[in-house]
Amino acid sequence: MAYEEHMTKALSSIVAAGEAGRNGPGGMLDPLDLAVTGMTLAADELERRSSLGPQKGAQLQRGLRAIRAAQDRATQVANRSGSQDDGGAVVLQRLGLLGSQTGRASAAANRMAGQQARTPGILPTGAIKPAGSSAAAAVKPFAHLLVMQPMKPGGRTFYFNLDTAAFDELSRKTAYRWQGQERLSRDIAQQGIGQGEDRLTIKGAIFPTFKGGIGQLDALRGIARELKPMMLTTGYGSVLGSWCLISVDEEQSSLLAGGIPRKQTFSLEFVKYGVDMQNV
Repeated sequence: MAYEEHMTKALSSIVAAGEAGRNGPGGMLDPLDLAVTGMTLAADELERRSSLGPQKGAQLQRGLRAIRAAQDRATQVANRSGSQDDGGAVVLQRLGLLGSQTGRASAAANRMAGQQARTPGILPTGAIKPAGSSAAAAVKPFAHLLVMQPMKPGGRTFYFNLDTAAFDELSRKTAYRWQGQERLSRDIAQQGIGQGEDRLTIKGAIFPTFKGGIGQLDALRGIARELKPMMLTTGYGSVLGSWCLISVDEEQSSLLAGGIPRKQTFSLEFVKYGVDMQNV
């Protein structure tokens, strides 16, 4: 799918989120997730491109301006429609992720516009962008590897950082369910019967005497003990969806006096939470 289609779908999702927000921030989450996904895919494609024609560049800038305007309106609706207790904080976090992906797309557009500026007789599309829309300022390096945040306000958010609970390995296994149907004198036929489990495992190490402290894994156990699904978002803004933390494994080594570990090796296992299920 071309970046234009991803951006069009993202724009319609942002508008839908703004409309849903008139009845409370809770209805904004699903369309905002779709918008974040669309802008992430659009930004990925734009970053892979080396150039755009002048007409395409102008269309891209107009599309980005429309998306930024729709995001501003959605932010205003979220701020008016409810407090943090009503879900406003989670919605604003999604809008922040959306802004980061829009910034990536804008930075790619400006890069290609700069290349076009070297061509005589062609007006660079960066020259027609509105004042104060500096995309470079919107693209900041993320401080986190992964963000684990509650789906409803009031829960605890956990940040996996390079200088705290850093992980250096992430694996994901997605299963799909097929059932064999025996047939007389023929090979067994396979019939697809549904989705299987989606599992995510991250492995890493914590050095308590360096940064972050010794209580990080206990904090993760406390979050897991609440038995509530969590939203996982990568540091570059990709929303992985809702997951359940089902196990926390820990190994301590290089102990100091009193049993304080210099190193805590950990492994966390998540399983995907069905979005249409109730957490009962």
